[in-house]
Amino acid sequence: MKTRSPLYAVFALGLLVAGAAHAQTVRAFVSTSGIDNPTCFLAAPCRTFAAAIAAVAAGGEVVALDSGGYGGFSVNKSVSIIAPDGVYAAVAAAPGSSGVTVHVGTTDAVVLRGLHVYGQGTEAGVLFTAGRDLFIENCTISGFQIGISMPRIGTWGQLYVTDTVVRDNGHSAGSGHGLFTSTDSLDGNWVSIDGSVFVTNVFGIAVGANSHVAVSNTLIAGNWDRGVSVLEEIGLDGVVFAHQPTGVRQADATSTVRIGKSAFIDHGTAVNVVSGACLSRGDNFPGHATTSSGPITPLAGD
Repeated sequence: MKTRSPLYAVFALGLLVAGAAHAQTVRAFVSTSGIDNPTCFLAAPCRTFAAAIAAVAAGGEVVALDSGGYGGFSVNKSVSIIAPDGVYAAVAAAPGSSGVTVHVGTTDAVVLRGLHVYGQGTEAGVLFTAGRDLFIENCTISGFQIGISMPRIGTWGQLYVTDTVVRDNGHSAGSGHGLFTSTDSLDGNWVSIDGSVFVTNVFGIAVGANSHVAVSNTLIAGNWDRGVSVLEEIGLDGVVFAHQPTGVRQADATSTVRIGKSAFIDHGTAVNVVSGACLSRGDNFPGHATTSSGPITPLAGD
């Protein structure tokens, strides 16, 4: 019977240790001077976000060290992609591609922080097709057909957008959105937006089937068609609508809109209720908008 030499055993042990060390990488780094490699350590950063995501363990972080372009990427596990304050990390989508695609497990969470995502008029800036939670924090997303897209089939998810600018999305006549959400799952999509800006899109925010959206302390202005289009449910608190043909349009019999502490300035129509229940706390500012169309019901206690 053949026997293994001691040298072979040492070599095999070395491979196991190296593999374990790689599997335990919890923080990977990218730099404009980096070269893609299997570990993306601080001393030897990778060049692209895609390589760093492959190197990092689930639940880990990918950190941009300096300003520059790092290319579009897809996410297939829980991870945080971070550009610290003072670092301009650009994600330029290839023609016909989304900038960032998030398709992860049903219990996974992904964080995108400090990124500047730019497109060429097609696809989505951030496409969220599967996963439990997506956090978009302090990002800029522009130049796509849809800035943030959450189309789900048979699944539900939660999206959190904070301190983010979504602008100049939707370049085909009459279509395109700053944010779009829809699912066929009765569990629903749940979207929370705070401290953000949706400007110069075709539609600012489109709330599709089985989607429940809460918007606070946000500017929705200068969109070509309407600020918000609602087929399901949205709550608006401390939102400023300005300079667009219609502020809010509600067009489904089962839809619900709740509005409070919000301002409507320089619209053709502030709120257009085609169908559904529109509820107001009575503390909104009409500005220079014309009279809203359709019934608006004061909330109890107003």
